[in-house]
Amino acid sequence: MNEPKEIPQALQTTLKSFVEKGGNLVFIPSNENSPSNMLGRFLSNFGNIQFKSLQKAEKLITKIAFNNPLYSSVFEKQITNFQYPSTKSSSR
Repeated sequence: MNEPKEIPQALQTTLKSFVEKGGNLVFIPSNENSPSNMLGRFLSNFGNIQFKSLQKAEKLITKIAFNNPLYSSVFEKQITNFQYPSTKSSSR
């Protein structure tokens, strides 16, 4: 899920069932959401997920964990001279 502002109850139920059956859910929070809102409570159904405060500073991405299952079908091969992007804000 990419930056949802809200998640309807029916979708919450469906996503929880999907994960319980072995599915994977990738959640990218929106800058507009606070950790204490409905999305934080929704994510608590999936384990001990804690948001940290948003840091509005540019951060360089310096490596890719190619062995992470999230990237299993993203890259055709490992590249050593990759031009890494940066991010404008992060929660770490």
